[in-house]
Amino acid sequence: MLIVIQHPTIFVAHSLGGLVVKKAFILGSCDKQFKQIIDSIRAFVFMATPHRGSDFANLLNKGLTINPAGGSAKNYITELAKNSSSLQDINEQFRGLCGNVSLVSFYETLKTSLGLGIKKYVVEKDSGVLGLPQETSGPLNADHNTICKYKNASDPNFTMVTSNLCRIIASIITKVDQSSLDSRKRRLSTAELKKRLDQILGISNGPELEFRKIHQRLMNGSCAWILKSDPFLAWIDSQSDSTQLLWLSGPPGIGKSTLATFLIDHICHNWPEDYCLYSFFNQRDFQKRSVAYLLRSLAFQLALQNEDFRNQLFDLHEDTGICFYTQTWQSIWERIFEGMVFELDLSSPSFWVIDALDESDAPTGFANLLTNIQSKLHLKILILSRFSKDLSMVFSEINKPVTVKEQRVSSANVMDDIRTYVDNIVKKSIPGDTGFQSEVMAQVLTKASGSFLWVRLAMETIQSNWHTQEDIQHALTELPPGMSSLYARMLSKIASQPDRPRIMAQRILTWVVCASRPLTVDELLCALSPEFGAFVSLENTIAEICDHFIVIEDSTINVIHQTAKQFLLNETKDSPLSISKRQGNTLIATASLDFLSDKKWRPILTAHDRATKVDLKSTSNALDTAYPFLNYAVTSWAYHTSVADADSEEFVALLDRFFANFVLSWINAVVLFGNIGVLIRAAQYLKAFIERRKQKSIHQNLKTVTVVDTEFLQLWTVDLIKIVGKFGNSLTEYPTAIYKMIPSFCPKKSITSRTYNVHSRSGLSITGLSSDNWDDNLSRINIGGDETACRIFATDSLFIVLVATGGTLIIFNAETCEEKARLKHDEYVTALCISGTRNLIATAGNKTIRIWDAASPKEIMSFPRPGQVRVVAIQFDKASHRILVASDDCFIRCFDLLSQQVKWSYLAEEAGQSDHSCPRFMVFSPDATCVAMAYRGKPVLLWNLLDAGIRPRKCVAKVDKWKTANEIFSAAEVVRWHPESRHILILYQDTSIVVWDLLEDGQILLDSIGAREMTCSADGNLILTSDYSGSIKIWGFPQFNLIYHLTYNESVRDLAFSPNAQRFYDVGGSLCNVWEPEALVRAVELDGDDQSSAYENSMSSEPTLSLDNNSRVQITALACDNADQYYCCGTEAGAVTMHEMKRGKKLKKLYSHSLVTSVVMLEWSRSSRYIVSADDCGRVIAKRLERPTSKAPTKWAVYPLLDIAVESCVTHFLFDSTDSYLLISMPATDIVWSIPTKSELCRRNYSEVRGGRWFTHPHDKDLLIWVDLQQTTLYEWKTLAQHFVPSRPQHSDPGNSTVSQQLAPAITVTAPLSSSPTSKVAQVAITRDRCVLIYETVPTIGHQGDLTSKRRLNALSVSPDSLVPKQLASEKTRAQLNLLSKHVEKLLGTLQNQLVFFNRQYWLCTWEIGEPAEKYVKHFFLPRDWLNAEMLRLIIFTDMATLICPKNGEVAVIWDGVGF
Repeated sequence: MLIVIQHPTIFVAHSLGGLVVKKAFILGSCDKQFKQIIDSIRAFVFMATPHRGSDFANLLNKGLTINPAGGSAKNYITELAKNSSSLQDINEQFRGLCGNVSLVSFYETLKTSLGLGIKKYVVEKDSGVLGLPQETSGPLNADHNTICKYKNASDPNFTMVTSNLCRIIASIITKVDQSSLDSRKRRLSTAELKKRLDQILGISNGPELEFRKIHQRLMNGSCAWILKSDPFLAWIDSQSDSTQLLWLSGPPGIGKSTLATFLIDHICHNWPEDYCLYSFFNQRDFQKRSVAYLLRSLAFQLALQNEDFRNQLFDLHEDTGICFYTQTWQSIWERIFEGMVFELDLSSPSFWVIDALDESDAPTGFANLLTNIQSKLHLKILILSRFSKDLSMVFSEINKPVTVKEQRVSSANVMDDIRTYVDNIVKKSIPGDTGFQSEVMAQVLTKASGSFLWVRLAMETIQSNWHTQEDIQHALTELPPGMSSLYARMLSKIASQPDRPRIMAQRILTWVVCASRPLTVDELLCALSPEFGAFVSLENTIAEICDHFIVIEDSTINVIHQTAKQFLLNETKDSPLSISKRQGNTLIATASLDFLSDKKWRPILTAHDRATKVDLKSTSNALDTAYPFLNYAVTSWAYHTSVADADSEEFVALLDRFFANFVLSWINAVVLFGNIGVLIRAAQYLKAFIERRKQKSIHQNLKTVTVVDTEFLQLWTVDLIKIVGKFGNSLTEYPTAIYKMIPSFCPKKSITSRTYNVHSRSGLSITGLSSDNWDDNLSRINIGGDETACRIFATDSLFIVLVATGGTLIIFNAETCEEKARLKHDEYVTALCISGTRNLIATAGNKTIRIWDAASPKEIMSFPRPGQVRVVAIQFDKASHRILVASDDCFIRCFDLLSQQVKWSYLAEEAGQSDHSCPRFMVFSPDATCVAMAYRGKPVLLWNLLDAGIRPRKCVAKVDKWKTANEIFSAAEVVRWHPESRHILILYQDTSIVVWDLLEDGQILLDSIGAREMTCSADGNLILTSDYSGSIKIWGFPQFNLIYHLTYNESVRDLAFSPNAQRFYDVGGSLCNVWEPEALVRAVELDGDDQSSAYENSMSSEPTLSLDNNSRVQITALACDNADQYYCCGTEAGAVTMHEMKRGKKLKKLYSHSLVTSVVMLEWSRSSRYIVSADDCGRVIAKRLERPTSKAPTKWAVYPLLDIAVESCVTHFLFDSTDSYLLISMPATDIVWSIPTKSELCRRNYSEVRGGRWFTHPHDKDLLIWVDLQQTTLYEWKTLAQHFVPSRPQHSDPGNSTVSQQLAPAITVTAPLSSSPTSKVAQVAITRDRCVLIYETVPTIGHQGDLTSKRRLNALSVSPDSLVPKQLASEKTRAQLNLLSKHVEKLLGTLQNQLVFFNRQYWLCTWEIGEPAEKYVKHFFLPRDWLNAEMLRLIIFTDMATLICPKNGEVAVIWDGVGF
């Protein structure tokens, strides 16, 4: 029988019991029957166990021998003697089996009484301790008998034993948790693992298919020459710890890709396959030519192979939600490679093979990264590419950490391989006649000029002529030498065909060479069928009419080589079969737009209604199968548009028609294919097209040529960007929202609203907002009225605001702009930095330096600042294992984060120059190798931390050039290092900026910027400044051309870009603003001639001007009437105003509090006759209102009711149902006022702050219900006295088992176990039948994440025949309500007998009480820029299903949303 133990086991054994369990462990380890028990054992705790025997054994045997009652010595006691062979055997066997088990041994320190006054150690220390490496041992103040007996819980021996047990248990739990995590990750099948990696990296398969396609060309013996070359041998055999890079360069067609696959195969056969990563750039595939794709591919391969890296990648994704397929290649390099890969500890070298670097979108930039790698990994990189001067300059730079070797691949190197290839084909095709074989080979090799590609095409061309020797000789004679000549001959052959096959071939070649990626056979079939009809076999047609220009492998169509594509596009202008890049892209763009401009798509796509992120992959696959060309048309039409004919009026008209009628179904398809970023890319491509058209328009207007206006398209570039920014998450969750919901939320003058909202009669209706155009402000966050933000930092998934005085870090989610956490340093923070590679934040205060994990978020370590100094700057090193601390004593100290010790220090002070003030600032370079600093009235100094012997460099402003050392120099206020070049930007007190070129030691003075604050984007292309008036400007670098100007009349304290530079942040006072200007999404950078005509023009075009209307008085309180006709607002200026709900028109200012106070609470009675408000100074004002009369139909009359001061803030007001009483509730006091007599009726004080809420009793007008966390109680309006009700027989009231048989207080409802004592009741609502009371509890402390995760819904039954609220009788409903709490972000109220709430994604939802929790219905969502904590506090859902939302000083009213 197999015995199963499911829990970890610890054995605690005393004396001989320890020997017994050791022996049992040994025996069980040898018997499969007990495997589960043995595997469950985690620790042994031995109490005075005689591991090496005891002298007491001999004494005991003697005692038995002389016993008067008779006896003899026992063998088992004899085996307990010191150093007996039996004990030695047990110890040796145990030693070999207990390696993974924790051991604790306690030994006695008091002698044991043996009687007759004899005391002796039964087990001495040397026997009571095993002496094994994992053993913990210690003494107990006890003898052999009392070592396991304790007086009480405070007995020191008991404390010692239990503390060790707790330590063991904690270790077991940690290991179990980690084992569980690892097991979870290991349990993933390869398919599941690839799916998970696809979600993170956007890569679902490695480059194996490309490898196989190229590798199959290899013949035996090919490429072997490289294994004997000196540069290769030096690279492959190098034992250096530094990264080794070998660059193999050669002309096109010489076989570099084939050589790459040979070397990949060679490395995989001679080193562990897991350590070879490879990728192939492909200029013919728009995606696979990007550096970002290559890096994600390398990370994908490594994650499949290396568990440590895979787990780190999974953890990073789980902590931050980051998806790298949306990141720039610089960000991927920093976060994945510098942060994780280069920190791996692998036993063997890791090889990277990268082919066709010259075909990438950033060859020199990526090469520069590769040559600056600093890695723990023993890395060997092999680069293959064509030779270029730019790459040569990068690879030949000296003083870099990577050792670079170079080898040119020449025709001499590959001639033997070519000879072998030709020999093989000739011998197969011309058997027997060796002489003729040699002749053919000689002619081919003579014309080949070392080009494998020429030989391949030549052999394929003449293979069809293997009939007679004369035919072969003729074919050989006709073959021209050189690739261009050969291509021209092939093209001439195609052009000589009859018209239909010639036109067909031209179309096929055009599609293949102009496509943004290789097309599949099915895609090209669909694309060609409108013009040519159905093909019998497209593969055969291509082979027959396209000569050898096109190859088909695995149903994918490709041009035979990159040089063939270049030939067809660049050298066929005068050919009878010319292919124009411009006209070719116009053709494909037109075909794609025609394909998408069909009314059939909307019903087809909406069949996937409410698709979620989980289904998008299967949805995409289903659409691909049914409509093969749809994916290509959806994702690529914009690319082809960007390089299409900008002069074509017909094409512009087609674009107009597409956007006017079909763009919404296209957006729906984009989302279903799972990459909403296509919309941003399409906007960039469309901008490029418009820029080219504008330039041509300017040129043509000189010739009085009229062109179609492109304003309509320009407006769509804005809307596509705004749709992603404001609705992206909701659109991904519900793609068909694009048809009705999103147009309703777009501003009235936006092109989306103007084009589509007028047609969407069944859509949402939104009134009250005056803004007709898009707002660049994504979110305006108030961090707290009394707190002042001084710094802001941004990462991919977070942005962090620093409140320096209290040392508080406020962390926000970058996607939702919600507060995630508050981390308190509890000291004034003088410096802060964020790790570029890990989720770490470092803060330096007056006493300590603290390191925080931003993902958790929590503090992970703290250590004292270095001496009595002020920390001026801190920065992590690249790996984030160390931190550099610069202090006002001019020292830079490097702290190791593991040991928290100083590893080195550097004094940034010249010898004999110690007489100076403290540095005004110190700023580290991005690579932490230099520091810029300046003293007050002195020039900026630059210190090289890698060389202590070098004097600092100085940047003396030109105006200070002739000043002496004792004079006062221009005051530098801000210094920013340019992240990508050796430039420093210095902002001076006079608002001028100096750009200091460190390489040339030159300066550029910019004296018209007028900046006060300044920062750079991560890629260095943009500079962000603010001036003293609060205006914010974005400049292009290095030209400093103005790109964007935001007029914003607020003081700005600090600025930050998001890592992708498509968003920026500012802080000032208590506000943090998040901005997403459309201007930051620039026209895409095109290739070749198009670049200068589009991209550069977009950079130098007129700046975008934006005006932020932040002058509106913000709304701080909100109330509405019972008929959805009017609402009232309380403002931060102390006013209470009335508005018409339908139009949002302000009708009247009812009254005012003080101008220096904010109205924080507002309540309007259900009869609309009374209104009451409270401000933040404790003043309460109530008024009587009279509705308009027939004589004055728009005028409300206002009469005084009360005006009092209360002792604390008001939490809520409550009118009774007859308008006789007004309850004013405060944390520790309640007051009831009589409205008719205008006097205080009663007051009740409490000994502690409460977290409950009052509610009018639904069935008795004289009673109130107090809903608290722990109880629900009835009170009387007139006296606030607790109301008692007669109890009923228990059988008639089964839901109220706690009511006593006599008089009892109202039922006490026990709060759920998850409720915290620091929680409060945030909202109370009742169903329409007035029988179910719903209330919501939330924590009173913590950040927004706490409020969300700990939010709970509770329900009470309130029936007319029983005034006492009771728990719902249905246990099932209570359980479903608890499950529903996990989905609820905020309870809004009830509608009929349904709950109304916002879910976590801010969809307004309804749930029928009693239904399963997952069956709640989603109706519509709120845009991301509407969301903030203040809005959620004030939002109102009325009895007539209208939603009233404050937004930037206005009130939006959403009608008919629940019926949507």
